[in-house]
Amino acid sequence: MRRGSGVEGGKIRIYHLYQRTLSKKERGSFLKEEYGWSGSTLDIQGSSFSMMNCRPSKGITIIKKINNEDYVRVMKWSEVEERIGLLIRQNEYLTEEELKLVQSKKEESIKEELSQMDTEAEELTLFDLEEIETEEKPVVTEGYGTEVAFIPKIEAKKERINHGETIFEQIYRNKTNGFSFENIDVAQFYPSKARDKIKANLEAIRLSKEISQTPGRIATDKEREVLAKYVGWGGLASIFYERDDQYLSERNQLKVLLSAEDYRAARESVLTAYYTDPRIIQAIYQKIEAMGFKGGTILDPSTGTGNFFSAMPKTIRENSTLYGVELDPITGKIAQQLHPDANIEITGFEKTPLNKNKFDLVISNIPFDNFKIEDTNYSRKYSIHDYFIKKALDSVKEGGIVAVITSMSTMDKSDSSIRREYAEKADLLGAVRLPSNAFKKIAGTDVVTDILFFQKNSERELKYSPSWVFDGTDPEIPEVIMNNYFIRHKEMVLGDLAIKNFRGQTLTVKPREGDLIDHLNQAFLNFDGQLTISTETEMIDLVSVEKEGLEKEIPMFNYGVIDDEIFFNDAGELEKYTGSKKSIEKMKRLIEIKEALLSVIELQRNTEYTQEELQASLNQLNACYDEFVATYDSINKTGKIFDRDEYYPLLKSIEEVQEDGTVRKGDIFFQATIRKIEEITQVETAQEALQLSINRQMKVDLDYMVSIYPKDKEIIIDELEDSIFINPTKYQGDIYGDVWETREEYLSGDVKQKLAEAKLAIESYPEIFQKNISALEQSQPTPLKAGDIDYSLGATWIPT
Repeated sequence: MRRGSGVEGGKIRIYHLYQRTLSKKERGSFLKEEYGWSGSTLDIQGSSFSMMNCRPSKGITIIKKINNEDYVRVMKWSEVEERIGLLIRQNEYLTEEELKLVQSKKEESIKEELSQMDTEAEELTLFDLEEIETEEKPVVTEGYGTEVAFIPKIEAKKERINHGETIFEQIYRNKTNGFSFENIDVAQFYPSKARDKIKANLEAIRLSKEISQTPGRIATDKEREVLAKYVGWGGLASIFYERDDQYLSERNQLKVLLSAEDYRAARESVLTAYYTDPRIIQAIYQKIEAMGFKGGTILDPSTGTGNFFSAMPKTIRENSTLYGVELDPITGKIAQQLHPDANIEITGFEKTPLNKNKFDLVISNIPFDNFKIEDTNYSRKYSIHDYFIKKALDSVKEGGIVAVITSMSTMDKSDSSIRREYAEKADLLGAVRLPSNAFKKIAGTDVVTDILFFQKNSERELKYSPSWVFDGTDPEIPEVIMNNYFIRHKEMVLGDLAIKNFRGQTLTVKPREGDLIDHLNQAFLNFDGQLTISTETEMIDLVSVEKEGLEKEIPMFNYGVIDDEIFFNDAGELEKYTGSKKSIEKMKRLIEIKEALLSVIELQRNTEYTQEELQASLNQLNACYDEFVATYDSINKTGKIFDRDEYYPLLKSIEEVQEDGTVRKGDIFFQATIRKIEEITQVETAQEALQLSINRQMKVDLDYMVSIYPKDKEIIIDELEDSIFINPTKYQGDIYGDVWETREEYLSGDVKQKLAEAKLAIESYPEIFQKNISALEQSQPTPLKAGDIDYSLGATWIPT
């Protein structure tokens, strides 16, 4: 891997690639093109002969002969991407001379080299990782030729967002290339007032989207400070109150910045998205360092914007491989831009593979809420905070640490079964109960939370449950139950226990005088534990293997087979079918019939076929169907197991059900029943082009319309007049992009919201959105009068 692609300048190009904010798929696609079709001999120690072959469709094949025996190793591009990334993160990819060469290049040279990279992602299964043999280390070659970096010089682009620093000045400043609180006064970093927090959030979202518009664009130091001030919407619920005009301007700005789906997600996060004070995180790391942790594989399963990475000590970060998981797309994208050195996936933790015994440290502020999480790796559902701890304990190595901030209900709830499961996996090294104001400054909320330190110890036999599994009552506050640990260790409660009347009598912790961090550090002195984990580094896959094959192999709302297992594509999410052996076999036969039927239809609709080709296709359909009926009876009688598949009605329609209930084959089994689609290559008017675009492309596709109505896009837009409108939430300055909607689509739905969005957009683009406002004003619904409102007798609330 250290030799590069073997092409002039290839190694330097690859190094630059990993300094950019790119996905694994984009990096893998670039490597595939960079290595191309090539081959060379190698000089691997201990082998009498060795060589390497590169194939875009397969990856890199290493062949080596040792003691007259051939050893072959095939690495997919996903594995190549991981291995090179690991070498770069460990500062072992470039030699000292190569690193000096890279660092000596001027900014213009770097930008030119990066701009020439073609990293357009292909449909490539980059995360379909095979198990990597732990005893086999990456192939390293020594003394293979001479790498020559050629980096031409060009003029830099003039248009840049003005945040005070040039775009790429941070690329080589340090190895990690991630945002850090190391030289920042975190006590003064975040705004304190709600309006200022909202403003900071809007600025961060706006900047994040602007950075995302330029592929490979890396945020500068000052831009990262803007991004890092994003604190989510926990404690800022007022911005979403539609009846309150206090934050009307900010609310409208947010609606323009976010899609409807992202806006709903932001609104729903106000009760769960509470960001952690970096000073608390720094205190946690200080304790972890004292336990002997110097670095390793680290996972934050609820990453947010990555504060647990930003507050990480430099000595740990430089010796660690970072992994993160974040569900919210906006927050996850900001995290990726703040920490391009980390492997951050934007998905739910429950959708990531169960990487058992892989991580040295799992550290996080896990989400608090009342809903349950379903994960096929477990036999039952768990409440969200219980689930995160359980999966974290499964993911960490023996002797490794799980350090989490969680709701006090984890320790205090009366059902002790989940704590029993924790005890079977790990020892509780200690727990600290924080006062209710610990999240007040950043998240603007009063909530009591616990910091829990577990050390995995699942190989020992648990003869009895430790006392911390159970709850009890404290004589000082007998009204509520509390975990035995805090009853016996009052010094670990950083405040005064009290009762508040919220949904009944609820425990709270009132803050004491003095600095919280001083109290926390003092409490940590009571923790025991010393790290006893393996220092071996493994590559870890946070993306489900099945998910990568899904988009190509199984259409949405269809059943399909991958690696001899049945999956259902539920709106882009893969669900594994787990019925009995008999039902699985039945489902496979139905899938075969569906695929054979679709092949018959496709042949007739889209190709000039011969009678022999048609007959062969019909024979396949008949064979599949006959085999199914012989075993299970007709589809109409026994096929309901397949009713989630969008083609189930079609499968039923190929049978003719007689009045007496018998079933026979329809005409499609014996003859052509479908007329070939005649491709329309040209139309006469812009309206016809629009209709065909909607029918064929399912949207206003100007490129497609030009292909069948050969006029300039500007002319087509003028001819369509008020038949199409630009959606201001999609507009980024290009009127010829994917921003248009038909009149019927745009002037329907929440037209009040759309009018507000158009009025905000017209401030910047008056010549574009005036027609939107005129049309939307005429489409507003008639306001209800008092007499139009119905209510029931006895109703406790009547809308005003």
